[in-house]
Amino acid sequence: MEFEIRDLHHFLSLKRRLCEALMEQYECDLTDESLLSWPKKGGVSLETVNWTFTKHGSGYCFSSPQGIVIDCPSGLPRSIDTIDSWSILQYLESRSESGNLSNQDEVDSWLHELNSVGSIRKGPRAQTWVLPGGVKQ
Repeated sequence: MEFEIRDLHHFLSLKRRLCEALMEQYECDLTDESLLSWPKKGGVSLETVNWTFTKHGSGYCFSSPQGIVIDCPSGLPRSIDTIDSWSILQYLESRSESGNLSNQDEVDSWLHELNSVGSIRKGPRAQTWVLPGGVKQ
């Protein structure tokens, strides 16, 4: 399977909804940039699916009952709409659909290609990207 820009939109929409569910369901303090007051692990409900999550550093990793992985590596809530190659690779591998993107270097190259044609642009931090028009809900 080829991973395409529409798949990237889907990934980011799911990432955003999971992070928003975490922040809402646990009433997270959005001013706590260290996330020390945020939960270390737990679950969130999203559209009748119960996802589990674990905190790592300043980010979170969400897992569905089917094993789908959505990693939000760092900087929540500021980084909610950012893309990075590691998170994309984790998502693809969890779906057994890496296809044309089977390692982090290939994902990085693909993201650079998308940037060169204006489909994405550099994000606020090193090695991150964003969609020019934002995330489609």
